[in-house]
Amino acid sequence: MTLSVHPFGERMQWKKFIVKSGVYVAASVVTAAVTGFLLTALFSLLTGWITSAVKEIGFFIIVAAYFFKEIGLLPLPTLQRKWQIPSAWVNASPVKSMGIWGAILGAGIFTYNPYAIFFLKYMYAGIFHSVAAGLLAGLLFGSSRALTSIVLAYISSKQRENTASVVTVIWDKRTLFHRLHLGALLVLILFTCFLIITAGA
Repeated sequence: MTLSVHPFGERMQWKKFIVKSGVYVAASVVTAAVTGFLLTALFSLLTGWITSAVKEIGFFIIVAAYFFKEIGLLPLPTLQRKWQIPSAWVNASPVKSMGIWGAILGAGIFTYNPYAIFFLKYMYAGIFHSVAAGLLAGLLFGSSRALTSIVLAYISSKQRENTASVVTVIWDKRTLFHRLHLGALLVLILFTCFLIITAGA
């Protein structure tokens, strides 16, 4: 996904950049919110008949399993699709193309997404909270993912670098992202332990 913009002073180019960015963010946020709502509703429906204690223990086991996967101790599958958006889909006008990019990437379930925390947050919302919590989680995911792309596009254009160089920088930080993901999983494990302990107190 590219958001090209020319140096300062070219107002028309900046207007195009802002319009494309706005369409991309809006599409990403909407599809992420819808995805969050639907996945949370699904998890809520699947676990609605289960007792609270079983839910807590079951969720703890799942999160712990993916934590051990991340440190290389369990060969669990990653819940993702390694599908790429066909180039023919984004050969339309720049604004329409950005809408397509935003809608597909914002959902988070159609393309490369190696982080288990993506599904676990919706699972947590569906098991312990409500579809409103899932909707909010989707909004946060979609907006943060889209706005990060906008910032990176701005940085690459300001420094007159191409998108590939920015992607390379992100790839070089994959170890940091991996550690952050481990930290998020650990927080979920500890919080679930807290729920189990307080429920039994």
